[in-house]
Amino acid sequence: MKDKFFAIGYHGTDARYTPSILSGIDFAINKGDKFLGQGFYLWRDSYNRAYKWSQSTRNFESIDILYVKVECKKEHVLNFTSQSWGKENMLLEMHKEHFSDKTFGEFIDYLVYHKDLDINMIVIIDLTKNQTTFNIKDGESETNFAFGDIQICLKNNRPILKIDKVA
Repeated sequence: MKDKFFAIGYHGTDARYTPSILSGIDFAINKGDKFLGQGFYLWRDSYNRAYKWSQSTRNFESIDILYVKVECKKEHVLNFTSQSWGKENMLLEMHKEHFSDKTFGEFIDYLVYHKDLDINMIVIIDLTKNQTTFNIKDGESETNFAFGDIQICLKNNRPILKIDKVA
């Protein structure tokens, strides 16, 4: 299964919206999003982050957290957490050279929804808050690592294997 991308993600929402999400996600609900474009956003492997995001950025009366299991062929994923960028580099260059007047999210949405780029999800590390790095020394060599929250933006429901309410 080397050609597939698997993940568990969590989505925080107002409890009033949970039934409609579970019956069918509206992927255009956040049309115009500047970060990764419209879609259904998840925090990878982080129930806690989904909950904290829901608490701090939204005025929800009651918070539900949804568990989402996804699987997708790697060719249909823009994975900015991978060491082997291919189409990711090409798209970044294309954005920089020809579409710099648009945000990256607007650019991706244009390609996905108007030019039929077959991308089902985008995966990226969000280092906007608490950028954290640490280094590990091994003898004379030293390696620096950065870590942050990983976000997934689903562009459609094709990658979703399972979605359930967990809280």
